[in-house]
Amino acid sequence: MLRYRAFTIGGWLSERLPLSLAYLLGALVGSLAYALNRRARHTVQANMRQVLGPAAGNAAVRTAARRCFRTATWYYTDLARTPLMRPERFIKERIKIRGLEHLLEAQQAGKGVICVSIHYGSPEYTAQCLGAAGIRFMALVEPLDPPEMAALFHRYRASQGQQFEEATLAGMKRVVRHLRTGGTLSMLIDRDIQGTGIEVPFLGKPARLPVGAADLARHTGATVLPFVTRRLGPDRYSAIIGAPISLGRSGNAQQDRSCNTARLIAWFEPYLRRDPSQWFVLQEPVWIADRAGRPARIPRSAPST
Repeated sequence: MLRYRAFTIGGWLSERLPLSLAYLLGALVGSLAYALNRRARHTVQANMRQVLGPAAGNAAVRTAARRCFRTATWYYTDLARTPLMRPERFIKERIKIRGLEHLLEAQQAGKGVICVSIHYGSPEYTAQCLGAAGIRFMALVEPLDPPEMAALFHRYRASQGQQFEEATLAGMKRVVRHLRTGGTLSMLIDRDIQGTGIEVPFLGKPARLPVGAADLARHTGATVLPFVTRRLGPDRYSAIIGAPISLGRSGNAQQDRSCNTARLIAWFEPYLRRDPSQWFVLQEPVWIADRAGRPARIPRSAPST
């Protein structure tokens, strides 16, 4: 309940503070969380080490990890401010979107659309403005405990009229029906929340990633589009909707899900290399080498080279 209370207080403040103060508070909370949450700090450092590569010094890894925490707390600031969003104004003044025509064309085909993204920038918040372009979607989200936390997050997420479903058996059934009737689904593909992921190459190294997007596309025939959003500053964003990603259908289900999952995540690799601090996966290491044991601590006193 402590986590729920912290989010309740933070959300209440984020909804009521002036924009600049809300993001300042988010940045301060991110710095505090980096200092106090040892497990998450080591996890993010491990992930940043993999993205930055072996040539990166410890100081560079720590700096990127610290900025990841700020990105994460700004993500939650955005989430709490979702009820305040005015999509028409937001899409004109706050975000630059490239590739919207890919999504509109895929929707017109009527075969269902799966928009895949990663925990980068602020994907959930920026997607909310698409209602101003007449786009309605269903989003697949992580089940949360306690129930009060789930209800709080659902209030934020559903405030713009979009539909959100938890990744449960019942939720997945509704997702499949939604896609088979030509609907649009949004989901993130860089966290193995349910623990059923498979090993695929990610930035050239084995990682464990979820297969939900690949499986849904295979079962429903939906078109898969990548979507990435980059934060340019507090409440300023750039988004790219890519062209449809062609997925293999060889008849070998296991081979297809592995190849297709790798193909999907590979689309996002240039963005991670360009600005890894926009990527926030704090809960667990993504790469197999780090999951085998606890992520190695980056010593504060170690040299940066």
